[in-house]
Amino acid sequence: MKILISIIFMFLLNNLCIAQPLRTSAITVDSIFYKKQRLYFAKQPNSNNYKYSQAKKQYSYVGISVNSKTNFIYKNDTMQIKLLFDSYSPLSFHIKNLHFRKGYYTVNLKECIERLNKNTYPIIIKNFPCDCLYRNEEDQ
Repeated sequence: MKILISIIFMFLLNNLCIAQPLRTSAITVDSIFYKKQRLYFAKQPNSNNYKYSQAKKQYSYVGISVNSKTNFIYKNDTMQIKLLFDSYSPLSFHIKNLHFRKGYYTVNLKECIERLNKNTYPIIIKNFPCDCLYRNEEDQ
């Protein structure tokens, strides 16, 4: 009986030591604006695409994927965002207002933290991408 309890205890202890906190792969967004007009987006199934919706309700989850491309489609315009972030750094970001701009953007979140001079978590970006350094791929 003692051996069985010892084995169970060792198994549980081993699993607790190995377990790591789950990391998020997306950064949440509160609101999306285009020329001071609030836009509402709905995620398209099985994709990283969000399309404009006429429904005036807050969707429960709008997120921008990290280290991959996310598309926001409004009418015939697309804003493609690729957030770059080193996987070993803390990933605790939140975007208050995303400003829709037609184009393809790459944003280095590490540089964004340095620019905002933030040392506390979660990092709250009030106006995105305006508050962050970014590269417009169309300008290249």
